Amino acid sequence: MQPVPIHNEDEAWALLEDLHSRDFSDDSRLPVITQWPRFHFKFWIAGSQLVLTQPVMQAMVDYQTSVNRAFMLLLENTPVLTGLSEEERKEFEVVFAVKRGSTDLSFNAQELIEKFMEKAVGKLSGKQITVMVIAFAVLFAGYSGWNTYLEHQNEVAKAETASQSMKDVLAAQKFADETDLKRMRILADALTAAHGSHALIEASDEGKKGIVRAAAKVQNTEIGGKMLPPEVARRMARAAPSAPVKKMVVAEYDVLRVDTDVPDGFRVRLKNTKTNQLVFASLRDALVSEEDRALIRRGEWEKKPIIAKVQETWRRGNLASARVEQVIDVVDNVRVASKH
Repeated sequence: MQPVPIHNEDEAWALLEDLHSRDFSDDSRLPVITQWPRFHFKFWIAGSQLVLTQPVMQAMVDYQTSVNRAFMLLLENTPVLTGLSEEERKEFEVVFAVKRGSTDLSFNAQELIEKFMEKAVGKLSGKQITVMVIAFAVLFAGYSGWNTYLEHQNEVAKAETASQSMKDVLAAQKFADETDLKRMRILADALTAAHGSHALIEASDEGKKGIVRAAAKVQNTEIGGKMLPPEVARRMARAAPSAPVKKMVVAEYDVLRVDTDVPDGFRVRLKNTKTNQLVFASLRDALVSEEDRALIRRGEWEKKPIIAKVQETWRRGNLASARVEQVIDVVDNVRVASKH
């Protein structure tokens, strides 16, 4: 594989966007991340000479837990931490540095990314390494992911707030721009293509929730140059988590690619011919018959659409995962309309 040097978040996103433009079919490049900047949170604590308070310390614990879940997803494909040994917990430890006389917390992201890369090389191959390592870096030590998370939580809080004055306060906040939102859409596609789920995003969100809870109990908070006022953080902390939305779709799909180099053994990339929605769908042995596989292969080889029943799971307006429940037929001449 060709090494690609990466020194910061922008370069990491550039590589991911290039892979996205190639349908994640390029297995030839391996990210070599060096000199990644330290990641910072800054809290202001009114009326106290203490550098750390209990909510801030709990936020660090929550961030560590989310990092541990990311490593478990890589090592065992599960977010459950019971299988993580004491030695591994120490190995994956996030060491926060506290600047003297302030509440500026930072950690050495480079060391953490290198450790994740080391484990990924031992467990994954090809584009899986590239996608998972970049995803880990930008989710746990990058700001576009943070901006998008805060933007979404702010929208949820605004929708759930009855007070018009509070709605106005929330409406005045702007955390993410279109670049941030586009990047996270690409990351979601990349993780689905390489790993079959958004579990790594969900693991990182756990740590972000802890920081927001701490921000609700201090005078002010800064994350990547964006201020998070406590009254806004309080509403975000109260907001109900976004429940996944599942729906069954029967539609006509072009078969763009069948991929067998994935953890679950078989995955297909489809495009809804009516909506142009791209779908990275799993086909687990217990759920999909050999006849279904044969129809998918035929659609791929003959460049003909298939009619399929697909279960989609949506989070935050993005397609998080999909599973083919049934392949009905290959379309020879007549195209059918999508049904929802």
